[in-house]
Amino acid sequence: LIRNFKDAWGRQDTEALIALHADDVEWINAYARLIQGAEPLARFLEERLFPGFDPKISRQEATNMRIISSRFMGDDAAVVHLYTDGQRGPSRNANEQTRRTHMHLVLERQEPGWRIVHAAIMDAR
Repeated sequence: LIRNFKDAWGRQDTEALIALHADDVEWINAYARLIQGAEPLARFLEERLFPGFDPKISRQEATNMRIISSRFMGDDAAVVHLYTDGQRGPSRNANEQTRRTHMHLVLERQEPGWRIVHAAIMDAR
């Protein structure tokens, strides 16, 4: 799932990204914007997030994504904490060329496989 997430993010492929999310996903971005449901999330990605950034930025972020931690909770839930460095704006830290963004993904095992049921994205600005 994480490999597919990184690939879809890097291609700004809304359809592939949404396929990784549960229908009732809850997604919170760095501006505390809460989006509930896969269809509203798809509209947000397609109409607001991806058009606002050059595809090279998303490819850079996908290349730079690293897993900080992952934890399974039983057989049907997991939490994954990722970070990436990219050019979505200036870093708040002096002398840094990229801005670090953290992604917390809560996963649930659903048919036909793992799905993202909650995502929280935050960065230091």
